[in-house]
Amino acid sequence: MSDTIKKRNIKLISGLTADSASSLCKKLLETVGIIDVNWNASDRLKVEYELMAINLAEIEKKLGDAGGRKSGGLINRFVRGWIHYTEENEAQNMRSVPHSCCSIPESK
Repeated sequence: MSDTIKKRNIKLISGLTADSASSLCKKLLETVGIIDVNWNASDRLKVEYELMAINLAEIEKKLGDAGGRKSGGLINRFVRGWIHYTEENEAQNMRSVPHSCCSIPESK
């Protein structure tokens, strides 16, 4: 598995019917960068995506636009915030061009 492919579990607020969950998964799968979406009966959405195309914050926005509501518990908010922070740093590091911190003289 590539370092840029991420798998996340998003806890949703309970009460999602099988039909609405299926519709939600289909809408998310139409998004560029999302590879796979699965919903299980314990109100968890499993999402696999390409980090260089989309990140968890964007997926959560699309989830809200499609009618899904993520859990607002303190622990869930903390974990999602940490993931947003690490994904942003990871994506920036992958896009950055490495450079030398000092001049190394050429060998003669």
